[in-house]
Amino acid sequence: ALHVTGPHIPARETAWTEHCAALNKLPLTLVAADPLDDPLVAENSRERCYHCKKALFAVLQKATGDTTLCDGTNASDADGYRPGLRALREAGIVSPLAEAGLAKTDIRALARESGMDRPEQAAQPCLFTRFNYGIRPTCKDFAALDTAEAAVEQVLRTHSLFVAEGVAEVIPFRLRIIQPGETALHLRLAALPDAAKKDLHVALAAHGFEKAHIVPLTRLSGYFDGV
Repeated sequence: ALHVTGPHIPARETAWTEHCAALNKLPLTLVAADPLDDPLVAENSRERCYHCKKALFAVLQKATGDTTLCDGTNASDADGYRPGLRALREAGIVSPLAEAGLAKTDIRALARESGMDRPEQAAQPCLFTRFNYGIRPTCKDFAALDTAEAAVEQVLRTHSLFVAEGVAEVIPFRLRIIQPGETALHLRLAALPDAAKKDLHVALAAHGFEKAHIVPLTRLSGYFDGV
């Protein structure tokens, strides 16, 4: 198993990857990469994911030599704006889940049936996706979002805002930079209890996002793509 680390990857995601690998006795290699080193990625255009995937998989291929690399792209990814898929094809990356026609709902069902860890875990896109196109993030920006989102997750757990009864996965959310000086916490739920909203505002303010709007949404993915 390979896992890229860098300022754009939440620390809790890397921690979970290490835990999951150890739990399942999988050899894990952490590969450090900073996409901000690539000017085409750092400018954060609508083609950012293409340039980022191209650079990151080049790093992975260099680290693994002739090994065939597979990724977790699935059939549902074809429904949205995914410029990174072109980079995968160009690099010869194999996407077994997509090739098998497995969508997210299929994967979750199979994960539940086979006893995999955390079958209801939400998608974990990198922190670049929190920034509207054209906004150039810094390592400091990534770190601030990472710690703030960790605090948000803790509040959601405290208020038992989970995806379903009996499932210890909090509702999906993103803390997004809409434009300089405007931040929004988007949560995938119909309505937010007042007590939870108050605690979220406190947590966000404690991490430098006191002006963030809290907005319930029915769909999180593709917000800046108009999807």
